[in-house]
Amino acid sequence: MGMTKYLFRRVIEGVITLFIVITITFFLFRIMPGDPLSTIMDPKMTPEVKAAIRHSYGLDKSILVQYGLYIKNMLTLNLGDSFYYSRPVTEVLARRIPNTLLLFTPATVLAAVLGIMLGRIIAWRRNSKLEYSLTLVGLFFT
Repeated sequence: MGMTKYLFRRVIEGVITLFIVITITFFLFRIMPGDPLSTIMDPKMTPEVKAAIRHSYGLDKSILVQYGLYIKNMLTLNLGDSFYYSRPVTEVLARRIPNTLLLFTPATVLAAVLGIMLGRIIAWRRNSKLEYSLTLVGLFFT
């Protein structure tokens, strides 16, 4: 029972943390100076065309409605279109995930193996110069 309760608590904490990060990200991009559509809008566009573009991205709605749409889109994995690549964000991410995993997996395994090995060495050599040195190096690389 204890492990199930622990895992449940950790999952709930993870969901809450993710919600907080998503919320902070949304509001940070809203308070930053500049217009998020400035990269795709030409200064020569008429005000009507600019308004139509704003409407198509939902930027003409209130901040709370925009936030609600943002949360809904995040939950349904509708990440929209990339302004930079002019393609869906999920497509851009999907093309990069294999290379990311190719870099991430060996690095994580190496970090775990080194961490366990160095942790064992530190445990065997308590209160020695080696312990202090390895702890300092570990703190530096963290």
